[in-house]
Amino acid sequence: MKTYTAAALAALTTIGFAAPSLAADVSLDPLSCAGTPVTCTKSYNFEVAAAGPVSQGFTFTLPVSGRFSGSVTTEYTAESQDIDFTSIKIDGVSFYTQDVFDPDGEHWFIKNLNLTSGPHRIDFLGTAAGAGVFAGTISFAAVPEPATWGMMILGFGLIGGTLRNRKKVAVRYA
Repeated sequence: MKTYTAAALAALTTIGFAAPSLAADVSLDPLSCAGTPVTCTKSYNFEVAAAGPVSQGFTFTLPVSGRFSGSVTTEYTAESQDIDFTSIKIDGVSFYTQDVFDPDGEHWFIKNLNLTSGPHRIDFLGTAAGAGVFAGTISFAAVPEPATWGMMILGFGLIGGTLRNRKKVAVRYA
């Protein structure tokens, strides 16, 4: 009996002091994508239910490689709704920059980060003074690959060479 009691006490102690875990990921897929080259956008908002640590992950899938931009804003009407982020990470690396600080809310942004096609993850880490909301937008624009740029430059060169070496026709007026 003592063995079971000690094991149960150890398990409860471990659970009580464990670090807060990430909330279940929220998928932003499918992104709204259109055009050539491809551009994608998606807006999101997330409610924080109570005071304490904020740890939320969003996943999304990019159809092609390109440049990623995004922004996140927190606003509140009462101090008890304030959400303070300590970091916002993409694929485990902090790329976001904060440019608006409390007391009126926060604004974080990222511009022109090169991302490859495939699945990606954004993690929001911070603390909440109480129930609150944060919202944001992500956008993505495909950038032509180096081979595409090379073909385009070669094409311009061929057109220019053709125009330069073209025989000039003399026009005579009667």
